[in-house]
Amino acid sequence: MKKNKPQASILNLPGCDQRLSPDIDGDVSRETLEYHLLDSFVDQTSLVISGHALVGAINVVLLWGRVSLYFVFAWAGFLLLTVMSRWWMKRHYQLNKQSTSPRFWQTIFALSSLLLGLVWLVWCLHVGTAIGFDGTGLSILVITVAGLVSGAVASTSSLVLSYILFAVPILLPLSAVLLFNDQADVQGIGLLMVIFFIFILRQVLKIHSVLKESILKGLELEKSKEQTEALASELYQLSTTDALTSVSNRRGFDEALLLTP
Repeated sequence: MKKNKPQASILNLPGCDQRLSPDIDGDVSRETLEYHLLDSFVDQTSLVISGHALVGAINVVLLWGRVSLYFVFAWAGFLLLTVMSRWWMKRHYQLNKQSTSPRFWQTIFALSSLLLGLVWLVWCLHVGTAIGFDGTGLSILVITVAGLVSGAVASTSSLVLSYILFAVPILLPLSAVLLFNDQADVQGIGLLMVIFFIFILRQVLKIHSVLKESILKGLELEKSKEQTEALASELYQLSTTDALTSVSNRRGFDEALLLTP
């Protein structure tokens, strides 16, 4: 009784790059995706630095003379140090990212976002304590917080944990302070800030999902392109080589003669 001879696959032929096989390790694919998400996060560093510096400068100008100058200079210096540390992290990541796991960098950037959020929380609470959570002071704080949290959507959607660790320290404590205020309109603003955070977080999760799907499709397209090029090379080699002797056939000799000057 004849045994069925297994059919040969081009991917299993000698000389075919086995890395192009569909059986790719899931961990490698996940790590590649995480690095692409980190690259997207790091690319926003300049925008983060300029945005925080601009918002900080506007706050200082608007509240100049109403808040202790010692506190203003100390806080501004700490804010500058924090945002510049993000730039240093970007440079260090670009030079050494392949030598360290993406989880390490995700943790580092998440902690830097948490620190930045705490810096702004200190500013908001101090301003509220100094001039009161009402009138002009409250308007400045609400606009500042809303601007920071909304602006962070574009710069941190690739790393959701970084966004949460930045937004939560600003919004939730400040919302709690406003909710426990004696004035009904101030309490209403505190409630609106909580609703605003929930809405924005939902949008961040959606953007993160779309971004991740886009990166995965790009990686699949790149992989398919490499496979197509490898298969085309294999097919050309088979069409110009004699299968029995492994030397060039008539077509191979004809093309070699055409290329000879």
